[in-house]
Formats: sequence, C-alpha cells, structure tokens
Amino acid sequence: MNDERISTRAYRVIAIVAIFYGLFSAIVAPILIEVTYQILSQTIVALIPVDPHLTLTPGFITTWFFAQRGVDVVAGITLIVISYKIWKGENWTYPIALSCISLPTIFGVLTTLPFLVHVPGTPPPAIFIIVLGLISYFIVILVQRGDKLAKIARLVVFTLLGVTAGQINVLIMHGVKGIFDNPDAPLLTDPMIAIYGFEVPLNVIGMLMLIFAIPLLANSTLKRKTLGWNLGVIGGVAVAIANFPTHFIRMQTNDFLLAGILGTVLVISLLIPAFKSRIIGNDE
Repeated sequence: MNDERISTRAYRVIAIVAIFYGLFSAIVAPILIEVTYQILSQTIVALIPVDPHLTLTPGFITTWFFAQRGVDVVAGITLIVISYKIWKGENWTYPIALSCISLPTIFGVLTTLPFLVHVPGTPPPAIFIIVLGLISYFIVILVQRGDKLAKIARLVVFTLLGVTAGQINVLIMHGVKGIFDNPDAPLLTDPMIAIYGFEVPLNVIGMLMLIFAIPLLANSTLKRKTLGWNLGVIGGVAVAIANFPTHFIRMQTNDFLLAGILGTVLVISLLIPAFKSRIIGNDE
C-alpha cells in the first residue's frame, strides 16, 4: 500500500539514500568508530596520572562506543534489507527508514563530543557518521509532499527530536559516570553528585520517548502519529525538568542548560497549532 504523502519518485530517492547510508553504516561507520575510540582511549589513559577523575572514563567510553557500533551495523543492515520494499513504495518502510537513519546520528554524538573535549584541534573521524546521517535524514524528511509550512514543520520537529535525544545521550553517560565516581559512595552527600540520581533516569526515559516518537510521527496513520506527538511532548517536558535544575545546581558547564533549552523548544514547536496540524493531520 502506497502512502499518498510520498510520490513514486520520492520513494525511489529514499531507497537510494537507504542503500547508500545503509552500506556506510554497516561497513564504514564501525571502522570510523574504532579509529575514534583508539585515539580517544589512548589520550585519556595518558591523562589519568595527572587527572584521577578520568580513571573510570575509559570503561564507560568502551561500553558506549561498542554499543554505538552495534546500533550502526544493525541500522545499516535494516536499511539495506528494506530498500527494495522502499523502492516499491510500501508505506510501512518510511518510518523504519527514518528511524534507522536517525539512530546512528543520535548515538553518534557520543562518539564525537568526548573526542572534541579531550583531543582538541583534531576532528573526530566519527564525525562523518553524523554529517552523512543528517544529510540523509533531511532528504528523507523533506521528500514528502506538502506545502512550505509543512516542510518547515517537519524539518524543525524531526530535527529537534534527533538533536535533543543526541544531546541527552551524552549527559546520561556523564551522569552515570558521576554517580560511580562519587568519592562518598554509597552516600550521596554532595548535591552536585546527588542531582545525577534525579537527572539520569528522567533523561533515559526522555531520550527513549524521543527516539520512539520519530518513527511514530513519520507513520501514515493518525493514531500512531498522535501517539508520537504525545511522546515528543512528554519526552521534551521530561528533558527540561531533568536538565534545568541540574544546570543550576552544578553551574559548571552549559551542557545541561542546552539540553533543557532543546527540550523546551521541542515542546513549544510541537504545540504550535500550524505545526501540529501539518505533522499529524486531521484524518487517517
């Protein structure tokens, strides 16, 4: 069954994007992640003698990087497998394709930001995962039929869903590491450490909601799009509630402030009536 929002030509464009980015994610991305991991881990290990707070960092980076590699490979395989069905114009493939393109990009933030912090002046090899992912993501979003406002609404909302999820993905690892690195463990006597116990669970739940909201909002049925809209609003509120207090209690960097702002802007964009009507529609 074809989705009337997407032309036959558009489906074929999406199929080509799926094959290209699928091959990249399954074959090239793991290599880029490994190179980035090796440079970053060696740099951090060398810094541990002068900065003991980095002692647990290699273990956390190893876990997250290896998980990211698994996500990329599976997402790439999925895109390749469904590419023929996309070419044929089967509407169930659109939300899956968009989701599989978004995941390497969202989780890819975690392979680039720590590298930029600890290896300044050198671009992380894994940055290409995000760059090509964003290009592919925008093509798939904008290829749908719709007036100018509909395209703007999709671009703003779907971009905010992905960017917000990517930002809090980094903060989740930071918060978990902060709890384990607590010098007063198992007690949480320092408010700057204790706040992680509030921030991490909300950010995990919020991130999952935003990730699931992407394929649901990209669906062709009103019920699933409405569910995706609600997940986006709830997830955005959760992110704002988790990160604004964390920022003002810690007051060390602006990472949590940025996450709170992103969550707030996401909620506002979803609540704009013109955006909501363009994304969800009025009938099935």
